[in-house]
Amino acid sequence: MISTFARGLQAKARLFAAKARTRRNPSPTGKHHNLPAELVVSLTSYPPRFPTLARTLRSLLSQSIQPDRVVLWIAHQELAALPQEVRSLVPFGLEIRGCDHLRSFSKIIHSLEAWPDAYIVTADDDLYYEPQWLQTLVSGVVPGDNVIVCRRAHRPDFTRPYREWQFGVI
Repeated sequence: MISTFARGLQAKARLFAAKARTRRNPSPTGKHHNLPAELVVSLTSYPPRFPTLARTLRSLLSQSIQPDRVVLWIAHQELAALPQEVRSLVPFGLEIRGCDHLRSFSKIIHSLEAWPDAYIVTADDDLYYEPQWLQTLVSGVVPGDNVIVCRRAHRPDFTRPYREWQFGVI
């Protein structure tokens, strides 16, 4: 049995390693997925999150399984405010696309319109993703099954406000 102290040290070591990984430019050394269509990682962001966005993007561009695309959707009127640190990730595989502002729905709606036959994975702009995050999701895919693979889900109840939905059902 691992002590609480040891678990705390392990957590600090993982956090230190994640910070180190997200400080440097991505190194896409991951293997190609075996899905029968494109694999697209899609996210959106907005100016209050721009200061930490590059770290999130570096973690997505350095996955053990490489997606065909990592797409960042930004509202047309906010593109000029995007930091150079984010723009500098384009040579490493980041695609930056202007879009109509649909809040958090931009990451799925615009990707579904652009790549209707792709496997689309949505990501949040305020997390750092461990290197096996995408591989874990891809390993749950059974081509031909009409199933959504996820790491965390909320049970929708459209008769209630979002804050009253059942969170963390998976």
